[in-house]
Amino acid sequence: MTSSAQLSIDVPHADGDGPPVPAPCQILDARLRPIDTTMADGYPHRVPAGRIILLITLAPGDLRRVNVALERDGNYRLRLHRNRPAAVAELADAEALETMRLLDAGLIEQAQLLADRRLPAIEKGELNDPIAVTAVAYAYIQARNRKRLGSWCLDLAHRHPEVPDGFVIGGEWHAMLGNHLTALSYLRRLSGSPLPIFALGVTRALDRLAGYRTLSLDQAPSVRLRRGELPDVAAGQLLNRWDVEAAKVLFTDLNVRSGRRPPATVLSTIPVPDQPAVGVWARVGSLERALIRRFANASSRLSRR
Repeated sequence: MTSSAQLSIDVPHADGDGPPVPAPCQILDARLRPIDTTMADGYPHRVPAGRIILLITLAPGDLRRVNVALERDGNYRLRLHRNRPAAVAELADAEALETMRLLDAGLIEQAQLLADRRLPAIEKGELNDPIAVTAVAYAYIQARNRKRLGSWCLDLAHRHPEVPDGFVIGGEWHAMLGNHLTALSYLRRLSGSPLPIFALGVTRALDRLAGYRTLSLDQAPSVRLRRGELPDVAAGQLLNRWDVEAAKVLFTDLNVRSGRRPPATVLSTIPVPDQPAVGVWARVGSLERALIRRFANASSRLSRR
């Protein structure tokens, strides 16, 4: 029998003094496959335990996406708060998720075809969904397509620091140009921040850091530059001993923090445009306090923008 947990989902009150309106909730597994449905009505329901994604339709155009990890036989409560609804595409972009599924399966050419369809909108500044832009950037990174991976990808880290993948993408863009010191500075932003939303981001960061932390620094910098120890390394972008030490520390930190992370694509619970973070009330203890603190801090950052 599949392990399960008890989950209550409190929906917001209707406009005015009306009572809460029950809302349908679709449940996806960590691989984004539908596995069950439930109701968001404030009452406890049995749902699959483990890492799951909830898609809760409060109203047309107001789709909430929440990522939670539920322990077997646990008793949890999720509270949603009323706010200005965001576009459905911003919250659950099917094309972005399909792009990431193709990349997970190693189908890079197919993923790049999907990315090509959205590139013009990104270059014109018409696509403002950071998750969609992230998926396009990952497709070009995996294909090592520097021509299409334009400087627009640097805007992710600048405009959406709540999406840690932007640091990985910015680092990869600079590394492809030989700006390895700058690439490392982007990756160092991951220290103390949540893990990237997509597992591919963790993999790319660890691969890049693994190369940096194993550099041999026995020879003089001038010799190392001539030898070309890093691809296309630019003058002034050569890593030194203190940079390598920083790469080692960050590699270990990411490796430990992602040790229990499933290998497939997993979405984290993050604030999205025009969508303050939701509050998750798990069993009383350190987990509850950590979740509430994380969501409160993220919501505060958005409210000041």
